[in-house]
Amino acid sequence: MKRLNWITRVKCLIFLSILLVPGCAILNQPPATEIPAAELRCEDYPRLIDGNMGTSSILKVKGSIEKEYRDAFIRPPRYQDSIQGTNKVRALIQLNSRKYVTYIEIHPVSNIPSLTVETAIVEVVQGQGDPFTRIPDNRRAKSENASVIRVNIEREVLFLRLTVSSERDRAKSTREPSTDKIKIPFKDIVIREIKFYGK
Repeated sequence: MKRLNWITRVKCLIFLSILLVPGCAILNQPPATEIPAAELRCEDYPRLIDGNMGTSSILKVKGSIEKEYRDAFIRPPRYQDSIQGTNKVRALIQLNSRKYVTYIEIHPVSNIPSLTVETAIVEVVQGQGDPFTRIPDNRRAKSENASVIRVNIEREVLFLRLTVSSERDRAKSTREPSTDKIKIPFKDIVIREIKFYGK
């Protein structure tokens, strides 16, 4: 009986050490620190990564929804939607050199219904394929009322591409009197800052 208790105690100690050693290693890892804005570059939207929360970037969305009658003889009339252009806008951010990025924080001003984050570790050259890999963590990432979006990256990055979807701007919709066609533009996306954190 005493022998059984001794074996059980040894097994418990081994089990606890297996649990505690990785946990302690994780706790001893240094926390992620912010990558300085001087190490980031965004040609199209430089204020996106300027390190100043007092500035904002307006990402122009070049698209609209057109609603027109599908069948003029049906009452009430039914409209058919078609997208002209796109409801998405992209921002390409480059780091000075390849760095391990733990996560990014997106600080929006406007609502963001959905976004996609992709990264590349090689130089992006037009006409030579798409070297980007999607980050799976952001499939349901969205922001309402300017809530911060955090996306885990957990990999080396040289380029990061952010693709943001936009909402319809119903307040700016127009109607053509002759055809009754309705045009609804998409809202531009306003982002205060994108912060990078790494090791």
